[in-house]
Amino acid sequence: MSKKVDYSLLLVAAPVEIQKKLFKKYHQSRGKTNIKLLYGGVVSLVATILAFFVGVPVVVRLAVQHEFRLQKGSLLWDKWESIPVPVYLKLRLFNITNPNAIQDGEKFKLKEVGPYTFEEKRTKTIVEINEEEDTVTYDEVVHYYFRPELSVGSLDDAFTIPNLPYLAVAKIAKDNAVAKIAKDNVHGITSIPLGLLEFFGETYTKENVSVRELVFGGMEVDATYAPLAQLSPSSVPTEIEGTQFALLLNKNGSKTGQWKIKSGIKDISTIGKIVSMDGKSKMDYWADESSPEHQHCNQINGSDGTLQAPLVTKDRTMEVFHPILCRSLRFNFNKETSVNGIKAYQFKFPQDMFASPDKNPANQCFCKKSKYAMNEPCVDGGYYLSACKYGAPIVVTKPHFADGEKRFFDNVEGLSPGLESHETEINIEPTTGIPLKASVNLQFNIEIKPLEGISSFENVPYTMLPIIRAEMTAVLSGETLDMLQSMAITPLRVAEALKWILIISNVFIIIAGTWIAAKSRLDNLNREIENSKKMMELTSIITSHK
Repeated sequence: MSKKVDYSLLLVAAPVEIQKKLFKKYHQSRGKTNIKLLYGGVVSLVATILAFFVGVPVVVRLAVQHEFRLQKGSLLWDKWESIPVPVYLKLRLFNITNPNAIQDGEKFKLKEVGPYTFEEKRTKTIVEINEEEDTVTYDEVVHYYFRPELSVGSLDDAFTIPNLPYLAVAKIAKDNAVAKIAKDNVHGITSIPLGLLEFFGETYTKENVSVRELVFGGMEVDATYAPLAQLSPSSVPTEIEGTQFALLLNKNGSKTGQWKIKSGIKDISTIGKIVSMDGKSKMDYWADESSPEHQHCNQINGSDGTLQAPLVTKDRTMEVFHPILCRSLRFNFNKETSVNGIKAYQFKFPQDMFASPDKNPANQCFCKKSKYAMNEPCVDGGYYLSACKYGAPIVVTKPHFADGEKRFFDNVEGLSPGLESHETEINIEPTTGIPLKASVNLQFNIEIKPLEGISSFENVPYTMLPIIRAEMTAVLSGETLDMLQSMAITPLRVAEALKWILIISNVFIIIAGTWIAAKSRLDNLNREIENSKKMMELTSIITSHK
């Protein structure tokens, strides 16, 4: 039977030089494996970082630019042409519980009642697609449908409200009279028709006005308003027609205008930008050509709010134009948030949006009331619609006079400024620029002030009297939300998760490779020490046997 050979004894008995070569070769082989593992982890980590921090954003940008532009056949076109997201107009009226407040020397006592909710439907008819200009021109018709299940009552609910025709026409008559005749004759011209109005029961407030009448239906006004209109027929507010008055008279089922906007095919950053409305690239309400420094107030800036350029950054200023407001509104980044589990950037009004020119000089041109009252102080915390409402003293503010000046509160009670539910905000998905949730909250008021030459207005106290609070809301939901999730959000989330999985895996490989390499070197050192001891023992044994 053959004997088993103990190769370890042969190794021990081998010359020292041979042992060193064998151990060196073995440890070099292990060291190269460890180095390859370490280098492989580093290369993989660098590749992952380049792919996901450079490559993926480029791919996303190209995909967004292709799909989220206003072109027939794109994902966006059908959703824009017929907006599938419910848009609601929520109206809250301010009921006056003491209608004779001015005569009795009291503050007006107010109670906000609402919402009375209408669903807004917009229908677009394409007029022209101009590829050279990169524009789309369309007519738009808007309808409002009452939603009783989302309202506190019916359209026949009646309230006591400011007598808007009386208050507005008195101010307009005064302004037009000043323009027509000498100041000391104003009293005679304006007092006669106003006296007739008062004879027939017209005063500062009007009782038993229904929601239907105030908003769309038209409430009856006295035929005696006709003499005032004769002072300047072109200066009668469009809210008055014949003997009918309503805040949105003839606005339900009517054209909002003819719009020309950028399609974003050539430059995605311009998508939705308004080029012109009814053929005009700017308004002429706020400043004339002799005031070039104030022309920015006349500019039609931004979009109508339904389209925003994708790839939104936190330093972007968003602008939204609405013809009823006669101006563009600015929005600045406020914070990161989420809507239905989707990351969003929240934009809000800047603090100085409605500040007086003393605080924000850029608002000087929005101070315009009428060309006959330029020496009167501007309001702080709102702006006059007079310029585009034929001189009617309508003032737009934040709800309940939030951020408004002290005199707004001097002669009214029942307001609660600063509530979170009163905020205006737009929440945008930053990659696509799609609005996830929007709420624009504004209050419309009428300014009552002394009017020289009109006896019934000569001694009235300054009063900013709320009429109605309008909130426009929309929340992305249903099929459109699912489409956004599947086409943009989910792939980005998968890519984000995969990115961090690969980064963590590669970091682990690098750490493991570094640890193994260090341990291998330590093991080698220990073996060399152990082998040196064995060599010394073997040398001692051999020497002792000589």
